[in-house]
Amino acid sequence: MHTFSSFNDALLHECAQPILKGLTDCCKGPNALRSELAGSPDFWTILSRLSGVPNAAGDVFQLVEDLTTSPQPGITADNYEAAIALLNEFATAAQVGAREEQLHDQAARRNKGQKPKKLESNEVVVRGSTAMSIVFQLSSRVPNFIEQSHLETTEGMNISLFVKHRDANTTSAWTAYWSPILKTLAHQCLNPCRSLRQQAFSSLQRTLLSNDLASPEHREWTAIFSEVLIPLITQLLKPEVYQSDPLGMSETRIRAATLLSKVFLHYLVLLDGLSGEENEEGEKSLSFEDLWITIVGLMDRLGNSGQGDMDEAVAENLKNMLLVLSNGGYLAPPDENPKREELWHETWKRINRFQPNLFSELFPEEAGKPARPRPSKDERAAKAEPVIDGREMDVAERKKGGSSSGETADDSEDGEEEKDKVAEKEG
Repeated sequence: MHTFSSFNDALLHECAQPILKGLTDCCKGPNALRSELAGSPDFWTILSRLSGVPNAAGDVFQLVEDLTTSPQPGITADNYEAAIALLNEFATAAQVGAREEQLHDQAARRNKGQKPKKLESNEVVVRGSTAMSIVFQLSSRVPNFIEQSHLETTEGMNISLFVKHRDANTTSAWTAYWSPILKTLAHQCLNPCRSLRQQAFSSLQRTLLSNDLASPEHREWTAIFSEVLIPLITQLLKPEVYQSDPLGMSETRIRAATLLSKVFLHYLVLLDGLSGEENEEGEKSLSFEDLWITIVGLMDRLGNSGQGDMDEAVAENLKNMLLVLSNGGYLAPPDENPKREELWHETWKRINRFQPNLFSELFPEEAGKPARPRPSKDERAAKAEPVIDGREMDVAERKKGGSSSGETADDSEDGEEEKDKVAEKEG
């Protein structure tokens, strides 16, 4: 197997058919042989290199489809990521269907009033669509893979060690098994082929709202925002991505804005407990406040992306999120929730830039109140200082802490201002 995988491209392509026939016959043999073959990294290397060869792609896909959908064991925790990566390659190849879709659109516009001809199916697009369906189906196996990884890691341990290793292993297992699926689906939400992109978007939404995805026991699941949804919308805002399907990408942007809003509200209770903590590598984790301000910034950029219908969609999604946040007490005027005064002011400072009438529409009573001076950063930092044994901290320590806090806030605000400037230029 290793010898085949080390062939140069010319030799591998020349030997493609006999190699694939041999691999297929072995996979149809005893389960032990099938499992051993599918567990070899060289096996997936060969398939990946042959997947782009026109006269071999069909056979490669048929073999992968059999391994991933057959009741016989084929996909395990060891080859799971390699299988998804290969399915992603087939889905990406389906972008050739974008040209046919756009020509079909042009013909439909020229022949207004006439029933448009049905778009002919393309073998490469069909394979890509099937690949997306398989990726989504594999998401149902993730909970079992994670549970199995717990059993293998903690087998033979006492109770205290079991709990410790189970919690630590949950985070790495979540990343190992959920991330490949989520990132693949998000990647295909950028596919120029409209039909495949829409399919990927539907699958992504169903996966993100799955009951098995998030957990209060760890923070790893918040990557659905930082590594999936936020990067996806950032990519959708790029002109080159929009131009790959000008007619269809407008709808995709609207769907992305709605999905971000829906997922944020779906996990609102779990998100509210998050605070920005540093891990052992010194990386700061996501906090509720940071995430919300980032979402507002993305809505700003989407609303200023130049689409007339996008502005309306952004306004509706913002209204929905703001009303839920307000009714739940997550976002309230300083008189009602002094602890989140900073979040309240920062929220409206940003929203007023692109939706200046929204505040008076949603909070007419607050809008009618005379503006009161906003506390300085030092005053806000002093108010937030902890109390020890019923006594305030020593004045010198408090000043020291306040200074450190102020420097961090300044750095953060400067960074946010730079982002805003970039967003306004892109808008």
